[in-house]
Amino acid sequence: MPPAANPASGNLSLPTEPSSGPEASPVDPNVKPAEPPPKKVTVVMADFAYIQHGISPDLTLATGIRIVHGDGDQTRWWFARARAGVMAYHEPSFLILGLTGQFNPLDSASLGVELEYLNLWHGFWGLAGLQFYDSAGGATFEGAFGITLFGLEYQRRLSGDRKDDQALMITMHVPLGVVRVARKQDLRPVTLPQ
Repeated sequence: MPPAANPASGNLSLPTEPSSGPEASPVDPNVKPAEPPPKKVTVVMADFAYIQHGISPDLTLATGIRIVHGDGDQTRWWFARARAGVMAYHEPSFLILGLTGQFNPLDSASLGVELEYLNLWHGFWGLAGLQFYDSAGGATFEGAFGITLFGLEYQRRLSGDRKDDQALMITMHVPLGVVRVARKQDLRPVTLPQ
């Protein structure tokens, strides 16, 4: 039934209907809006040692067994050598220069100089040297190449009373300076892309 008019005021009075929706909460200007959750990233430790370069001291040891020699040449069946020097490297390449002392396969003791190239990734190495002081007199050339620790070496006496003595050896070659550099680790954090 419609409400009756109020004759004194002349206005109609309507009943208030209840609100059907939720009331809007007031906004507080001092409260910051919630930030989105941070993106997940993956961080790993990577070894950057393989890109090392620099200059470092070197110590290389070598030994071997004679397999061939010249007819009538005065030789021994073994040899042993130590080399101390310096190497310049930009991995995987190493260039090594050093002074050597050896009991050589040409049945004498000698002092000299060697230059070696080594590729760490392929395992290849090659060297050439000159033994300029020899207990038997004269000078001796040496050349060698190999893979990893093993190789072949040729030596020939260039001058002196026993000139042209020669020998071919199987060698074991241990570059301790290169091993020391190769074992270094340079670990750094790296963020992987998502």
